[in-house]
Amino acid sequence: MKTLRTLSLAVLAITVPLAAWAAHPVKPINAPAEPPDAGPPPAVQPASEPVAAPEPTPSHGPVAPAGKPAEAPRKPVGATQLPPELQPKPPPVEKKIENPAEVTYRQKAGEHAFSLKVRPGAPKPGDTLELILDLAKLYDPPDPVVGDREPARDEDLVVTLEKGKSATRVMHALAEPGRYGAHFTLGESGLYTVRISRRSGKPGVDASFPLGVGVPTPVRPDDVAATLTPMGHGPTRAVSAQETTSDGSPKAAMPQVMRQLGERLLALDAAVNGGHGDAAANARAMAELAKALPGQTPPFGDTRPREFDQAANDLGVALTSFAASPSASKLQSIEQNQCWKCHAQFRWGVASDTAGWPSFAAAKEVK
Repeated sequence: MKTLRTLSLAVLAITVPLAAWAAHPVKPINAPAEPPDAGPPPAVQPASEPVAAPEPTPSHGPVAPAGKPAEAPRKPVGATQLPPELQPKPPPVEKKIENPAEVTYRQKAGEHAFSLKVRPGAPKPGDTLELILDLAKLYDPPDPVVGDREPARDEDLVVTLEKGKSATRVMHALAEPGRYGAHFTLGESGLYTVRISRRSGKPGVDASFPLGVGVPTPVRPDDVAATLTPMGHGPTRAVSAQETTSDGSPKAAMPQVMRQLGERLLALDAAVNGGHGDAAANARAMAELAKALPGQTPPFGDTRPREFDQAANDLGVALTSFAASPSASKLQSIEQNQCWKCHAQFRWGVASDTAGWPSFAAAKEVK
C-alpha cells in the first residue's frame, strides 16, 4: 500500500511540469521576436457620421506638428545664395533713337567692304550732309600678314547723289588709313542713291546706298549713334551745363554750334545770291555762334588748341565785317579762307600747316 502511494506521487511530479511546458513551449534561439500587442481594435464609427479627410500635405516642405513653428525648407547641399549686386539682371531695354546724329551702312561689293557713315543720320532738306567712308580690301583666303581685310589707301574716289539729276563730290582722304569724306548741301526731300566709285571710272570700287532725305530710308542701318538735339534759328540752343563762355552764359557744344553755323550759312547764301532774307542779321547770328567755339578743340587739333581758338576768333571777326556790308565776294572769301581752311586742319585732319593757304602742308608728311 505504501509502495503504491509512492508511485502515484512520482507520476504526479512528472505530469505537472509536462503540462506547464506544453502551455509555454520553448522558442528557438534564432526565432524573430513577436510584435508587441497592439491592444484592442479601434471602435467603428457609425455610418451616419462622415469621416473627415486628412488635410493634404504641401509639396514645398514638411508640415510642422501642432504647436511648433514650421521649419524653412532646407537648401540643397552645396547651394549658395548670391549677394544682390551679383544677382543676374534683366537685359536693358533699348531706347529708340528718333533723331540720330550718325548712322552707318555696310556693304560688300566685289573685292571691297564699304562702311558709310551718314551725318546727320536722318537728314532733311537744307542740312549739310557729311559722308564718311571706310574702305577695305578683302582677301580670301586671308593674308598671313593683314588678315581678311586691309584699309584701301591712296584711292581717288568720288561720291554722287542721284535723284533725277545728280551731284558729285570728290572724297578727300582723311588721316585714318582707308577713310574718305565729303560734304553735300541737300536741296529737296526724296529718296536718293549714294554712289561711290573711282574718279577715273576704273572698275573695282563700286557701291551704292539708298538714302532718304526728309523721308525714311528703306534700308535699316547697321549702327545708330546718339540723338541730335533739335535746333532752330531762335534764341534757344542746346547747351552743356558744364561749359560757359567768358561772360558766364552757357556755351553750346561744338557739334550743335557747327550745325547751326551751317544752317545760317545756307540762309546767308540765299540772302546774298537770291535776295531772300536778311544777310546782315544772319552774319551777326553766325558771329555770335562762333563765340562758343574757343576751348572746344576737335581731336585733330588736340595738340594745337591755340591755333583752333585763333581760327574761331578770325571767323567771328570776318563775319562781323561782312555784316557791315554784305556782298557775294565777301561770302565766298569767308567760305574759302575761314571755313575750308579750318576744316582742312581740324575737321578732316589733312593739313598740318596752313600759313600759305590755300597751299598747305599735308598732315601725313609730318613726322
